[in-house]
Amino acid sequence: MDSINFNLYWKVINEVTGYDFSGHNPELIMRRLESFVSQEKIGSADELRERLFTDRFSKENILGNLLVNFTEFFRDPLFFHSLRKVILPLLATNTRISIWHAGCSTGEEVYSLAILLEELNLLDRCQIIATDKNEQNIKVAVSGIFPINRAREANYRYFRAGGTKHLSKHYTAYYDHIIFDEKLRDKIKFINHD
Repeated sequence: MDSINFNLYWKVINEVTGYDFSGHNPELIMRRLESFVSQEKIGSADELRERLFTDRFSKENILGNLLVNFTEFFRDPLFFHSLRKVILPLLATNTRISIWHAGCSTGEEVYSLAILLEELNLLDRCQIIATDKNEQNIKVAVSGIFPINRAREANYRYFRAGGTKHLSKHYTAYYDHIIFDEKLRDKIKFINHD
């Protein structure tokens, strides 16, 4: 795909979806767009516009391909350690704590935050709003169900973040998946929002 076609396709995507991807990695976006156009056998920007306006599945599919979804439980252990030791103790003086997590993807970092809040006895005073513009991500996050290997990988990061118990205290394992405790799930309101 040459740069002229890329720019035309790009304008169509912005026009139809309302999303501005200009801050994203252009090489990554171009590869993903090329893959989508090739897979869907789309030959022109006009054909792309028609498809996105008339086929909701195609619109969701292109957004799913273009949006960069990245989250891990306790992804940055030093950040979560600072949150546990410095920030959250300061918030502990408040009677009500409201937190907005924008761009939550499938919610792993939001669940990590909820775990910290529960361990510091702050969760009952919290209202956590987590938003993402990808509807599929929100559905996964709301379910609180993740592959068990994600939790296994997270234990090391959890302890580096100052965790003192075992992460499994916060979920139940079912075969090859885990589901987070209802208390955590109930404190997080996931919303599809840009």
